Amino acid sequence: LNNASINDDNVRTYLPTRMFIADEVSMGGKDIPQKVNRNLNTLKETTSVAGQARNGNIPVLWGGDMGQLPPPCKGGKMLYMTNTPEWDDFMNCFVELKGNHRFKADPEYGQIMVRYHDRNHTRADVTRLNTRVVGAPGGPTVRDIPDDIAYCVPNNKQRRAVNNAHFSKWLQQTHSTNPDVPPPKHTLIINASDIRQGKKSKEFSPSMLCNLMSTCADCDVKEGDRYFVDISIKVYTRRPMMLIGNDCVEEGRANGTLCFFLAVVLKPEAVVKTQQVDGYYVRCVGANDVQHIVCEYADKPGQTFIIKAKSMSVKIKWTAQLEEGFSFPTTLSATLKQFPLLTNNATTGHKLQGASKTSLFIIGVSNTMNW
Repeated sequence: LNNASINDDNVRTYLPTRMFIADEVSMGGKDIPQKVNRNLNTLKETTSVAGQARNGNIPVLWGGDMGQLPPPCKGGKMLYMTNTPEWDDFMNCFVELKGNHRFKADPEYGQIMVRYHDRNHTRADVTRLNTRVVGAPGGPTVRDIPDDIAYCVPNNKQRRAVNNAHFSKWLQQTHSTNPDVPPPKHTLIINASDIRQGKKSKEFSPSMLCNLMSTCADCDVKEGDRYFVDISIKVYTRRPMMLIGNDCVEEGRANGTLCFFLAVVLKPEAVVKTQQVDGYYVRCVGANDVQHIVCEYADKPGQTFIIKAKSMSVKIKWTAQLEEGFSFPTTLSATLKQFPLLTNNATTGHKLQGASKTSLFIIGVSNTMNW
């Protein structure tokens, strides 16, 4: 879609094309149908017919869930709300799929969701859902929450809060505040290595680097415009994780692939230190000390893969502390080396769309359309 320099080889490749199919279009903005129209007209060499050519004069089949959350971009709107000619005027057929297979194990809840989707839910539906509010009279308690539950949150700040709370609880159960007690080996913090500021690769001062590592979460650090980066990855055996980036698509792993952390293989010269988190002593290493990480696919029990650290150019949202009581937010350009992994005890609603879960804990309420 983003190829603005289509060559003769591209044209020959698309010459036998008779239909173009695009799925998950509901997760994109109005630029998607615009780019498809532009590039198909070029690839099918139909641009000479001014104002008449549409999508290279071949059928285009769009697939997607128009009841999803709006695209996760600034000012993102559903396609049918964008006043886009390539969508509004080119469409000549609409087929709605009404299957409800995801709720075959819980048809009652599935029917409630259908009524909510159609905006004709009943007071009985509201009452029924309220019986599932944790802590409500007659509802489930915190002790009823299963260990493998998936947490759904409306935004990345709440995702960070839940992930941090899980790690804090884990440390309370497994670690000590006594520096003389060796921290267990099943838990590790992997800090980013080779952190440099700006294009000139200027080193951060020790105090500034310490401040960055202790205050910046993954939602504060971004590679390009898409991928969050955790400069201090906190892992323990079988902690839920999520891959970022599309560096291994050929191997079946892409941005958003879910997995479990299994092990770290350290380099022979690795130096393992300890650092304090919430008063507890935890083992830690730098990304340069790690040869690779071993993870297990969440949907393929027993199947593992390895991940290696990579160099990244990032933007860091950071609040600089000046004199007591004074601070200001700023954005820093930096380079670093870290693993393309995020902790995933909690997941945003956007990432959970289309996933099948045995149990779900929804935290927080959002006014976002279709939430």
